[in-house]
Amino acid sequence: MICKPDASNASSTPELSETTKFPFTFNDDDVTAALEETFNAHFKPGDHGYHSNCPRLSVSKDFGILATAVDKPATFFIYGGVDKEVWDQAERDGRLLEGIPVNYSAFFAPVIQPTLRVAVGGYTAAALMWLAK
Repeated sequence: MICKPDASNASSTPELSETTKFPFTFNDDDVTAALEETFNAHFKPGDHGYHSNCPRLSVSKDFGILATAVDKPATFFIYGGVDKEVWDQAERDGRLLEGIPVNYSAFFAPVIQPTLRVAVGGYTAAALMWLAK
């Protein structure tokens, strides 16, 4: 791949080579259903926890090869960390998709609480779901 040097202020045209490529991540339907049931039981309504009506995201990450490498089903889930007032204002302004910084954004700055409590609770509930079997 050839890039224009003026984009990076390079003294010469850099040559880039693709070294890694990750497949699209597919969530296993059964694992996803089990996690949704677990999260609905663990997080109570209004508890800043799980919301089954949040939009689904398309991702391509290294996660997609972890389970397939050992022929196991998996589901990729994330959690938010936006301050409630910031979220509510973005929702009122109709700019949720472009107004809220997400992972990998230079502006992503999750609030510590309740983000940490929700994340630990979600990971713990998910782990216990599998360990209890």
